[in-house]
Amino acid sequence: MNSKKEQLLYVESLKSNRQSKRVLIVDDYPVVRTAYLRLLKENLQLNIAEAETGKKALELLSKESYDLVILDISMPEISGFECLKLIREQYPKLPVIICSMHSNSHMIQKALQLGASDFISKNSNVIKEMMPAIMAQFEESDRDRTKRMTDLLQTVRGEKLAPELSEEMLTATTFSFVHHLNGNFAILNHSVKCIVNEMSNVAGGKNESLDTYEFTVQECLAEMSYMLQRFRNAVGRHPGVLRVQEVNSILHDVKSHFSKRSAFNKKIRFKLTKQLTEVMGDKELLWHLFENLIGNGLDALEECEDGCIWVSTLVNTSQKTLCISVRDNGSGIAPEHLPRIFDANFSTKSGGLGIGLFLANRSVIIHGGTIKVKSKAGKGSKFTVQLPLKSAKK
Repeated sequence: MNSKKEQLLYVESLKSNRQSKRVLIVDDYPVVRTAYLRLLKENLQLNIAEAETGKKALELLSKESYDLVILDISMPEISGFECLKLIREQYPKLPVIICSMHSNSHMIQKALQLGASDFISKNSNVIKEMMPAIMAQFEESDRDRTKRMTDLLQTVRGEKLAPELSEEMLTATTFSFVHHLNGNFAILNHSVKCIVNEMSNVAGGKNESLDTYEFTVQECLAEMSYMLQRFRNAVGRHPGVLRVQEVNSILHDVKSHFSKRSAFNKKIRFKLTKQLTEVMGDKELLWHLFENLIGNGLDALEECEDGCIWVSTLVNTSQKTLCISVRDNGSGIAPEHLPRIFDANFSTKSGGLGIGLFLANRSVIIHGGTIKVKSKAGKGSKFTVQLPLKSAKK
């Protein structure tokens, strides 16, 4: 089934017979299950069931019959491979598609040996690969399936797959994830207020300790909500139409954000060009880019009494670029860490998430620019961002 017309005809045949096609999605992440469910229901209108663990999946399979199982590998209680082995023993003809981030040749080979019908890497374009893979299970011969899986294994052996989830997968799941957490933050905030009021009534009025506890919890919730918003804007949001943005103005907005922490505000010094600093961009992504660079610099000044952040902008008319530099005289970055600072899940901070500079680099790339860093341990760091000026951006 190679042509688009054939695929569309097959989709229509599935829609007309959707009640007879039952698919079980097994993944421990609710947002991933939701993304799969929406994709399959909207495009194929299949009858979908969900399970958050392999144990739950086996329980559902014992009660009802299914035409296909989509199975993750890393799950609590029993792994996807253990679950696949048990499915093969109990339901030898039931097709099982493995869908996992662990997509090296060893994992794919193990899946094949245990009897997987197909393997989809979450590092690839999951949204585009899922439908053809499901269609194949309902019409492909064993011989064709074996050949396709062999080709897949050979491809993976010859290529290095990226460690991050695809853009499509992130976009499909991030908003659901953020919405869920924001709801929990609102509940926690309301619950704290109720607890404080109840305790005040029992104590005959508020006291200083209760006020301090309430303020601390609300500050923490506000900080978490802000971090979540930053994550949503930078990861789950890809700009549609880029608009004219004045970078100097965005930098002033970022400085105002840090002005709430007066001790930090005194350490930020601007030297901005008086020329226009207009670029074609996404305001939120640019704001978070500069907030991250300045925030990292402030963190590096924690043990530096005379520490300072210097932020400057310079227009290069010959190259038609805008140069933004953020320099500090703080703790600096160790030489062995420099090659990895833009990698996902890498952080030199205690308790750091390892996403800030990864997302900063992503924002720069989206805007057609470059970001470079120079640093010496104990001396400080300088990040330099170059963005094409508005007149240079087509």
